[in-house]
Amino acid sequence: MNFGQWMQTHRRSLLFVIALLAIAGALSAFRLPISLFPNVAFPRAVVSLEAGDRPAEQMTTLVTMPVEEALRRVPNVRDVESRTSRGAAEISLNFDWGTDMAQATLQAQSAISEILATLPPGTTCMCGAWTRPCFRCSRTASRRRGSRYRRCTISRSSRCGRCCRRWKASRASR
Repeated sequence: MNFGQWMQTHRRSLLFVIALLAIAGALSAFRLPISLFPNVAFPRAVVSLEAGDRPAEQMTTLVTMPVEEALRRVPNVRDVESRTSRGAAEISLNFDWGTDMAQATLQAQSAISEILATLPPGTTCMCGAWTRPCFRCSRTASRRRGSRYRRCTISRSSRCGRCCRRWKASRASR
């Protein structure tokens, strides 16, 4: 018996299974949670440090490096990145997925508080879980061709800002 003959003999049972799968798919589609801005917990924390008007070189050696070393000892830390400028430093901690971020943030704050006394006087610290802002700027025009449409994502980069400013300027000149 080949596959075609088998399908002919079991036609009703196959239709029943297909109908059952379609009903189950429709029911599960209506039960999926949907939200415009879903609450997604990224496994990332950010530590912001300020130490007055110290030059970037002093900030790196006196503040950033000791704090990085302390934060690397926090459990489940996958990666540590830092940006240091005059009088300020920002350290990003990437954790393993599935890490309890409330507990991880507390552990990071505890690690910083242990070495805070060794940092230069006047150094302040803020530590918190990182949430990524979602912004999108898109434009459409009914008179233009599809190739003329442009989309840009608003982020910290200045490129997108220039794109949106040029678009606004071209709209104002019409």
